[in-house]
Formats: sequence, structure tokens, C-alpha cells
Amino acid sequence: MKFHTRSQLELATPGTAWVIDASPHKIQFITVESGVTLEVLDWGGTGRPLLLLAGLGDSAHAFDNFAPKLTARYHVFGLTRRGIGDPSAPPPVTGAYAADRLGDDVLGVIDSLKLDRPIVAGWSIAGEELTSIGSRRPEKISGLIYLDAAYSYAYYDPEKGNLLIDANELQNSLDQLSAVSGPELPDRTVEPMILALLQKNLPRVEKDLQAWRDLKLSSSSPKWAASSAKRPMSRLMLLSSRALASAYSPGQIVTFQNAAQSFTVLGVPLTTDGRGAGGLRPRSHP
Repeated sequence: MKFHTRSQLELATPGTAWVIDASPHKIQFITVESGVTLEVLDWGGTGRPLLLLAGLGDSAHAFDNFAPKLTARYHVFGLTRRGIGDPSAPPPVTGAYAADRLGDDVLGVIDSLKLDRPIVAGWSIAGEELTSIGSRRPEKISGLIYLDAAYSYAYYDPEKGNLLIDANELQNSLDQLSAVSGPELPDRTVEPMILALLQKNLPRVEKDLQAWRDLKLSSSSPKWAASSAKRPMSRLMLLSSRALASAYSPGQIVTFQNAAQSFTVLGVPLTTDGRGAGGLRPRSHP
């Protein structure tokens, strides 16, 4: 057995010390799907339940310092999205990280915790989960708060378009057509799908590509460097090229991109912080 002398030992520094989670929360794990268990933080508090959703690549611990400031008025919870940590990372297959699948995870946690119509607040990419919930199950929540989250993946404006979303929908439509086409099928089955491609999907992608090309051609303009978050490829593409590599596998990142949906309907009260609103506006709700 080898012993170290005192002179060989080193004091811990901020860079080498173990990280100690000092935030005053409880931790539990909730299964939302076979093999998918999500981390839920509970900071306690008094009042209406408030569920916080982190940005892409972050866990609920991103709110460790912020959440306790809200407990005087709310019972605050935080949810770590699937794909962060083990065993909550399903393989990057179609549908595993789709916006509605992520929204169903949030709904599953709400049901498991028996939360009575909570307010759900989300940062960044959580905007698509917020809108997924609000458009499909508005009766489960009392309101949505978009924190730098009201981009095209949260609310799609057909007039402005979005290359990533429009390309995804074009590919999905082509896949559906490929799956059902054949000489044995009557024209009435295939014709509406072809018309939708010609009249909606293809013109939208063409418009997006032209807008992207125009921006590329103007890359010498000073405005180009300041408009990265507004480019047609969407903020999700920009986000995925940064810190996500340490949180997700390349396959998971591609799956997130390919799962972006076009949401155009909301059924609950909402508010944004004014950044990235992209046409998202509050609407009344009984």
C-alpha cells in the first residue's frame, strides 16, 4: 500500500474541486416511455405549479439559481429533457425526439406529479414543446411563457417560411407518396398528394432557398453578421453547431433538426420576453 506525504497532496481549486449541487431542490425520476426516464427537480414553494423547461443541451439544473427566486409565489419544478443523461437517451430514430413526442413527455410528467393546470415556461428550443402542448392539450395547462423561445420552431408563419421546417415537411410528403404510390392504386389516392407537393411544399422550399441565396449573396454586408438568428435555416441549426456536441450525439442533433414541425395554432394564454417573437402574439383563452 502506497501512502502520500502531506507535501504530495494538493488543495482543491475551483477548477479541480468536485461540483456540489447546493440548490435547494428534491430530485426524482419519472418514466414517460419504456426505457426513457426523466429527471424532475422540485424546489417547493407556495402557489400555482410552475414547470420550467431548459434549452437544448441543458438540464433542469440550468435553473438552480433562478428557480428559488420564484418559490414565494409558485411551486416550482424543473424537467430535464430526454437525451440528457442516462438512461434518458433513446436512440436517434424517427419520432424519438419529435416536437410532439417531447411535448408528450412534459404532459406525462404533469400527469405523474398530478399538477393542476400548471404554468409552463420554456427557454430556447423548449418553445416547440410549449406550442405542442398548447395546440393539442390546452386543458392541461393554464399558460405558457416563452423565454427567448418564440422562433419558427415554436410558431410557424407561412408568409415568412423556414427552410428547415419546410424541407422536413417536403421530405415527409415525398416519403408518404413513395409509400403509397404504385400502378395498382387509383388516381384519387395519389392525386391530392401530388397537388399538395406542387402547390404548397415545393413552392415554399423554393421561396426559402431563394431567400437564403439572397442572404448569401449579401454576405459582404455588415448586416449579415448581425442577422444569424434570423436566417432561413432557423435558430435550431445555429444552436446545434455550438455547445450541443458535448450534450448530444451527432445522430441526436440531426434527429432534433429533422423533427422540427410547423405549429400555427395555440389555445392558451401566452407571453414572450420579446426576443425572437417571429410573429408570435398572445391570444385570448376562456
